[in-house]
Amino acid sequence: MPGYLVSYEAREEEADLSTSVDYLKGNLFQKITVEIKVRFETWFNCASPDGEVTFADNTMLTPDWIYDPSGRFIDFAVGDELSITNAEDGGNDSDQGGGLNRSGLIISEKISDYRIRCVDEDGDSVSFTANPDDIEAVFKLVQYPTGISLDYGLPENDGATVFTSPIDGELMRFSFGESSAPWGSTSQTLIPQGKESWHLGDCTVVDTTTSTQLEGFQYNYTITQVLFIHPFYLTH
Repeated sequence: MPGYLVSYEAREEEADLSTSVDYLKGNLFQKITVEIKVRFETWFNCASPDGEVTFADNTMLTPDWIYDPSGRFIDFAVGDELSITNAEDGGNDSDQGGGLNRSGLIISEKISDYRIRCVDEDGDSVSFTANPDDIEAVFKLVQYPTGISLDYGLPENDGATVFTSPIDGELMRFSFGESSAPWGSTSQTLIPQGKESWHLGDCTVVDTTTSTQLEGFQYNYTITQVLFIHPFYLTH
């Protein structure tokens, strides 16, 4: 699922929080608090300059296929749950009396980024029909994240962005995984990975998704990392 950076702040210890100054460099052993807000969501409207999405793709043998000529199913996978809504009548699922405005569609097959096949939550085939209002339909991926990871780096001043430790080459990563999503508003601790030769400080994540955002299948998180700028010896 694609992620979007909403905001980023890096502040030194005892910094004036009323200012908007980011401290991207600091002194040895200086404590830095980084706050990162991110949003995850996948959706698209059926209308496209490259062609509209076609329900009941007539190039296939059964009416449960959907075709998107612009290949926007690239981020969708077999087993994913979809929500398809329509501004006019809710869509065109013939099993729902001509209207579809619900979640619970499961991708059962994906033969390319252009074509997917759907079933309902019980695994039964879903038959689509032609509908002139298809252009108003919106696809949303129902996929509450069950884990999150953060890669970071401490490059030399003016150095290139890197996410590996200059000490041993290990990826500098914090991870948290919990299958019982949603996590709620309780702060969760991300665990440092690998040899941890780079590790000083800690990292937490909070689920800040509101009920309105959740209804729209949008998921928001705030990651807070506390780190210390530490020295290391590098021979040449």
